[in-house]
Amino acid sequence: MNPFQEAPQSKKMTTIVALYLALICNTFISTSFSGMLPLAAGEFKDGAIWPLAMAIGGILGLCIMPIFGYIGAKNPAIKRPFVSVSLVIGAAVLIARGSAQNMMTIVVASVFWGFVSGSIFVLGFSMVRDMFDRKESGTYLGLLGTVMSVGMLAGPFLSGIILDRFGWRPLNFVIGALLVLSAILVWAGVKVTKAEAAPLASASGTFDFAGAAAMTVFLACFIIAMSMTSYFPLGGTVNNILLVLAVIALIALIFIIKTKKQGAFIPSAVFADRNSVVFAVCNFLTLFSTISLNAFLPAYIRIALGEDSIVTTIGISLASLLPAAGMAIPGLFLGPVFGGKIAKAGDARGVLTFGTIVRFASYLALLLAINEVLGPLSYIAIIVIMLVFGVANSQNSVTFSAGPQIQIKPELRVQSNSIIQVGQSLGAGLAIPIYSLVIATCTAPFVATHGAAASAMGLLKAMPIILTICLVVIALLFVLGFFLRPLAKEET
Repeated sequence: MNPFQEAPQSKKMTTIVALYLALICNTFISTSFSGMLPLAAGEFKDGAIWPLAMAIGGILGLCIMPIFGYIGAKNPAIKRPFVSVSLVIGAAVLIARGSAQNMMTIVVASVFWGFVSGSIFVLGFSMVRDMFDRKESGTYLGLLGTVMSVGMLAGPFLSGIILDRFGWRPLNFVIGALLVLSAILVWAGVKVTKAEAAPLASASGTFDFAGAAAMTVFLACFIIAMSMTSYFPLGGTVNNILLVLAVIALIALIFIIKTKKQGAFIPSAVFADRNSVVFAVCNFLTLFSTISLNAFLPAYIRIALGEDSIVTTIGISLASLLPAAGMAIPGLFLGPVFGGKIAKAGDARGVLTFGTIVRFASYLALLLAINEVLGPLSYIAIIVIMLVFGVANSQNSVTFSAGPQIQIKPELRVQSNSIIQVGQSLGAGLAIPIYSLVIATCTAPFVATHGAAASAMGLLKAMPIILTICLVVIALLFVLGFFLRPLAKEET
């Protein structure tokens, strides 16, 4: 047993509760942000830049995840203080958002939300694996799926009520307070010294600052260029400069990885490990499709179903967010089931394949519904589809939390997990600007004739295109899942 496993059970449970609470907060914010931002935008002169807040929030997370992976691998004992501090930073971000006097403050503050996602998905998940053997960790990591479902269920419901009755600012303060509590609990949990954790530490070399800088420049320039098309139009001078810088940085990053190999920011051994690469790409594709619903379905419901009798009865803000709550319900009980199956088999292929089939069917049904192929679009139809989609969403939560901890070699686990979670953030970070570009393209023909209503008409026209793109992405996800392989006994 390692020193983390030998810690008192009470300390382990304190850490588990803290991580679960932090994950609920993170999920709560991610599911309610798309409902909060348009309301906040209406108060500010620079409110039109609100989509940038959604896109830019993932940049730091993308860069910090490999850094946290490196640090956690070199010194496992440091995970606890890093997670605590990161959660406090997240609370500060929410306080800044709630106190903002302009949209740019929200945009800038959102950059630092990456500390929260990075600490939970990279360090937090690996802390669970450190504290328990494979079977127990499969159970607790599977419960992460349930916890995420609780956040997805409570988030839209509670945030919808708060937004309708109290406004968008109190939402940030409440979650900020809960993040502070989770930080305190992490600090009070399992504590292991550097010397005690030394046998678990990686022997990899010094940190690759050049690689980190190249990755940061690439992601920041690309995402900002794609997100601010109304300010830096595609084809414009500033936008072209950003895209050129992104290409140069990407070339530099590839060169650094090939040159430094195992000493690179993203170690070459991670790219040589098939499971690590497949998990990362599948996580990217999953979030690339999921974000289309999280980010744009609430706005679509506001526009397309604003006059629906059910929507007007329960309130537009709550009604627009409730489908996201609906997709969380299956995860309340499926998380441990999926986690147990992955742990028992030592392989996530079966669970991933099943979830991908459900995901494809759900998106196809939604596409048919909004195109009114089977009859007039109804709010109830969307709720039912999202309930079914919840099965796939639960699978996604468990596969990429439990799968890598069980199906990646121990010596690669922490750093591979960081890259796998980068796939998640990159999927979300790139999806927003790409889908926004589709919406902007669909909006353009209506601007001259419909003025302020053009953006609403553009979204109505764009949604079927976005869902079609998602179906192609999900089909690719289905194929890639078969490339995962179980570890041999000597590799576990």
